[in-house]
Amino acid sequence: MAYHTPSQSVVFLEGDSAEVWWRIYTANGDCQPALQYIRDNGTFDDAEDGSYAVLTGFLEDLQRSNLIGEGHGGVLLESCLARGADPEQNPELEIGQFMADHHVLYSLVLELTYRCNERCIHCYLPSDTRTAELTTLQIEALLREFADMGGMQLQLTGGELFARKDILEILAIAKAHGFATSIISNLTLMTDEILAALINLHPRSVGCSIYGATAALHDSVTTIKGSFDKSIHSIRALRSAGVPVVIKSPLMRSTAPHWREIERLAQELDCEYQFDLSITAKNDGGLSPVSHRVEDAAVLKDIFASRYYKLYAGNEPMSALTSPSPEAGLCGGGGGSLHLTGWLGSSVHWAECSAGSLAGNNAH
Repeated sequence: MAYHTPSQSVVFLEGDSAEVWWRIYTANGDCQPALQYIRDNGTFDDAEDGSYAVLTGFLEDLQRSNLIGEGHGGVLLESCLARGADPEQNPELEIGQFMADHHVLYSLVLELTYRCNERCIHCYLPSDTRTAELTTLQIEALLREFADMGGMQLQLTGGELFARKDILEILAIAKAHGFATSIISNLTLMTDEILAALINLHPRSVGCSIYGATAALHDSVTTIKGSFDKSIHSIRALRSAGVPVVIKSPLMRSTAPHWREIERLAQELDCEYQFDLSITAKNDGGLSPVSHRVEDAAVLKDIFASRYYKLYAGNEPMSALTSPSPEAGLCGGGGGSLHLTGWLGSSVHWAECSAGSLAGNNAH
């Protein structure tokens, strides 16, 4: 499976197509190893001309799919390389189902730190975030093991992961393994060096929490004056470089009435956006974040009546269901993904979690 992150497209390859693509990719675009593979495994009247014609056609398909060459647009729908890339379907679901059927833990969420430079009023992290974090070498070993297990998707988060002094090394490790990597950050600590590393990483997306469309509202949540301006500046820099950005907005009592303004801001910044009403207690049991949950019935009705909360089971509206849907499935959290905290108090022995997912000392 090959991702083209700017267009958010996925291409499926198997058999000889996968072998040829992998040789082109690992040779940094040198086609000679791929051409030799075609000659060794194909049957041609004229091995020289026949193999060259096959490779040329294959390269044209790759270019149309944006896997080689220039350009950001287009999703491959009709190439012989694409299997199951139905525009009405979600390729991510097909990947997840394949991995679950074959018992491959392919997705990892790695919390690199509990430290954060913001002090958000709804934060679920414990009050004491000064924990002994995994070292660079430990993270490198962990990601190597994850790759050996068949790992493909990686999400790096915190706390604020850019607070780590070794973040450039960690991003380089993720790049070296070829993971489809996502980043979650408030982006206020992004430097020119980090920006360059993110561009080189070609992440699936960079998620940034934005709580309001104005500095006053956003900063009232982070409790850090100037945080909104820093985050927006970084978002603009990433989008100018073609990096996909997702604005993530947990909706709270103070921010939910203004959720449509966040939508307009995201459109102005050319970003995707997500809204979430889940405000949870702290990891250590503290209940202070719960007081920020949205309880205004009129605001909730407005949100749930929007296109973002049209809940269906198959083609049937959830509101009309009289019994459990026969299409309903179990959560796949333990079937295809892992969740690890990046601090020394957590368990990093994969075999100790039969469900296949670890999060600190809590199995999910």
